[in-house]
Amino acid sequence: ALVLAVASVALVFARAGGDEAVWWIGAIIAVDGAVFVAYGAWQVRRHVARPLEQAIAAAEAIAAGDLSRRMPPGETRELAALAESVNRMTDHLLEAQAQRVRIEKLASVGRLAAGIAHEIGNPLGAINGYLHIARMRASAHPEVTDALDGLERESLRIDRIVRGLLDYARPRRMTPT
Repeated sequence: ALVLAVASVALVFARAGGDEAVWWIGAIIAVDGAVFVAYGAWQVRRHVARPLEQAIAAAEAIAAGDLSRRMPPGETRELAALAESVNRMTDHLLEAQAQRVRIEKLASVGRLAAGIAHEIGNPLGAINGYLHIARMRASAHPEVTDALDGLERESLRIDRIVRGLLDYARPRRMTPT
């Protein structure tokens, strides 16, 4: 643009003189300035504005919950660093979301185990009570006593299983290490 302007000024002075040369020089400078501004605006749009618009669109999509969206790498170091940071943050969000789902599943299993243990534990308590009563009444019959011993043994086994379920379902205190 500068070479064009100098050549144009030299050509104008060679062909015309006086006021007409000043007018032509002003017109050439105005056109040269307009071309410079238009080219600068195009470069700013291409290297700054468009990548920022893409970064904003990606950030808004991520904020709306689309964690599969990634920010495109920028052409400049700054935009590339921004894209890397946002994409790394999105990866951390995905990991945290997956961990939350695993924790919710474990909590559901714990609640289920507690419910099952409660539902089995109540009738088991009644069975143990009846076993005690039956043992007091059948102390004179050894064959009945053997059967009651077997029932008590299996009842205690069920009780251990139920207590294990309750222990599994009970929240644990975390101790820092």
